[in-house]
Amino acid sequence: MSRAMPVPAVLVGLALVAGPTLAGCKQKATASATPPPSTTATTTTTPSPTPSTTPISAAPTLCELIIEINTSAGYMANKTYDPHGPTAPELEKIVNLVILRENEIVTAATAAGLATPEHVVLGFYHAMAESAASDPGFYDDYVAGKRSALQELGSRMSDPAEFAKQQKRLAQYQRTTCGITIPG
Repeated sequence: MSRAMPVPAVLVGLALVAGPTLAGCKQKATASATPPPSTTATTTTTPSPTPSTTPISAAPTLCELIIEINTSAGYMANKTYDPHGPTAPELEKIVNLVILRENEIVTAATAAGLATPEHVVLGFYHAMAESAASDPGFYDDYVAGKRSALQELGSRMSDPAEFAKQQKRLAQYQRTTCGITIPG
């Protein structure tokens, strides 16, 4: 039986690692007993280094997020969902990742023209997390198709019929735009 875990909070920190700055530093002059050896002067022109620009990575697309979340949870391989459905641990990980990355998903869904359905779909994941928080066996019961789990989930959703409609729209988007195979 899978035990539901609370959605992890993430603290994002940026660490800048830099060497010591030499601006304004003075080096202590030291006297040398021997003069520097004489050298033959050779003039070599070295091209000045070209400043490198590191491209700023663009926000992930909705397709990329869907594939990344489901693949990392173990429910998808090679852009194909497991035909047997997710296991309870996979489902729990998917729910946690979706909630964790909700802002990215909303941004990507808006860019894809799917903001309205995605808000409905995100409500489903929040209802799943709430159900799991109140019932540690929820994910096991849900993947087993137990009526009690489905009723629990339905009672936490604002509009299950609208969710079903939007889920079909999102599935079509995954097939046609993302190239994802959804068995069944």
